[in-house]
Amino acid sequence: MDSSDLVEKRIKRCMESSARSVAASAKSISAAMAQSQVATRTQSDAMAQLAREANEARERAVDLNQKLRAEAAQAAVVAQAQDAAAAAFYRQIDSVKQ
Repeated sequence: MDSSDLVEKRIKRCMESSARSVAASAKSISAAMAQSQVATRTQSDAMAQLAREANEARERAVDLNQKLRAEAAQAAVVAQAQDAAAAAFYRQIDSVKQ
């Protein structure tokens, strides 16, 4: 075997090794991209769920606020009626005293 054959074999081994490295790198990159896509979809789904929950919480807060305002208005009406009844009662007491 002469030196040119050795050089040729070394070049061939080097090319095969490089090809294996490139293939392994491509496989690794492909797997990483697939994992990234799965993680992105999972994160997107989680963000969508969080947005739905935040919207539901906002709607519940708006509903509660409306309910509290309605109850406050109703309480004011009841208080006004009680004040009127108490005033009438005290007027009757005052008229009996005189």
